[in-house]
Amino acid sequence: MNLKISAETKFRIITISAALMAYPACASAASPYQIGDFVEFTSFPQDSNADKSVSIPLEWQILEIDQENHKMLLLSRYGIKASSYCAPAAGIDYAESCSYEYSSAVSSLNGLEDGESLVNYLPDGDAENSGAVPFMDDTFFLLSAAEAEKYLKNAGDRILYPTPEMSKSGSKADLTDQGYGWWWLRSDKESDHAPFVDFNGKIHNEGTCVFHGGGLLRPAVWIDTEKFRGKVIKKPYTLKFGQYRQNDTGTQVDPIEWIVVSEDAKGNRLLVSRYGLDYHPFFSGTEEEEYNAWKWSSSAMRQFLNGQFLNTAFSSKERKFIVESQIRSNEFIFGDDQEGQSSDRIFLLSGKDVAKYLVDYSYRNAEATPFAASKIKKAHPDYDGETINAKKKTWVLRERSNAMECYDGCTQMRIVENGHMSENGPGAADSFVVRPAMWVSPGFDK
Repeated sequence: MNLKISAETKFRIITISAALMAYPACASAASPYQIGDFVEFTSFPQDSNADKSVSIPLEWQILEIDQENHKMLLLSRYGIKASSYCAPAAGIDYAESCSYEYSSAVSSLNGLEDGESLVNYLPDGDAENSGAVPFMDDTFFLLSAAEAEKYLKNAGDRILYPTPEMSKSGSKADLTDQGYGWWWLRSDKESDHAPFVDFNGKIHNEGTCVFHGGGLLRPAVWIDTEKFRGKVIKKPYTLKFGQYRQNDTGTQVDPIEWIVVSEDAKGNRLLVSRYGLDYHPFFSGTEEEEYNAWKWSSSAMRQFLNGQFLNTAFSSKERKFIVESQIRSNEFIFGDDQEGQSSDRIFLLSGKDVAKYLVDYSYRNAEATPFAASKIKKAHPDYDGETINAKKKTWVLRERSNAMECYDGCTQMRIVENGHMSENGPGAADSFVVRPAMWVSPGFDK
């Protein structure tokens, strides 16, 4: 029997079918997390901190999500501690067999050595669930060689930097000039060697001596997604805004490339120049004034950035989007005193800013533009090529050195050198590569 269906009825059937397809009978809430996301969760005391009670946030990458069992696998984005795989017994200085279960790596990650966990187990800032432990088994572990190959398929993905607070001077880790290190993997058998990932991201199954103390620990952990309260981290991205001379010949200006490193609740974004845009003295004045030369509030650098640079790099329309920001400088000296505060539209980063916003070392390694490099050469005609190259990769922060030997009145500036923060930079009367920073309001890029 053939049924005849009118055109109007056909239209109604198609409409209803489409509606049913668009609205599943058993819809589930979308997960806020995806594989590959970076999340900020919990904190830990850093080796290089003088005060071990000071903790910094820890970042993790999501490697796997198991929706059915409500869990996901996290891997630390950075190496969090320099350690041997196993600590030698007292009086023993040669390699003995060591099992992963009783290794010093496991002890360090889970606080079994001294009763204090390296990582705080509780969800940060979540009073309602402050007693809920989100870990599936309360245990941090190292990846095996097979797991490292499974989840980090390319050698480039396996190259590891230490946490931003672990500088070359404050860590026992073996680091390259570019700042990355090698890291331990889990061995499934008792041996005097343990597998590791080398500086170039290559996996070595044959391993190295378990007593080698220069390797980094990179913890992994399975998380209960129903208890987890980690914050997804927005990845920095670049954009162009304003114009400035960047070539060493002619007077042509080119768009300035910025890294967007943060965004506040109002939609204001923090921009940091991708490259060192100029070469300028931090201080200029008489010898009598040099005692206070390191103060950002009275520096020639501050005047340059909020005067000549601001008016040269941005049009009057663009300047309207640059936010007047309250800047705190040299907090370890001034604390909350007014002397350490200023109101600026363009500024330099502080050490805390670098640790917070330039987490990825690839953004810390900034080279001077050809224009800025030409000014270095002009100021220092006696420098050889190697010295000039090193100078091009060193940029200044807005604060004085915090080194213990830098007594009251010392004018050494804190710098970032080849991606690492250094406490012993040149004096404030010297010139430095400049990486400006600023907060801009929504709509600046329209």
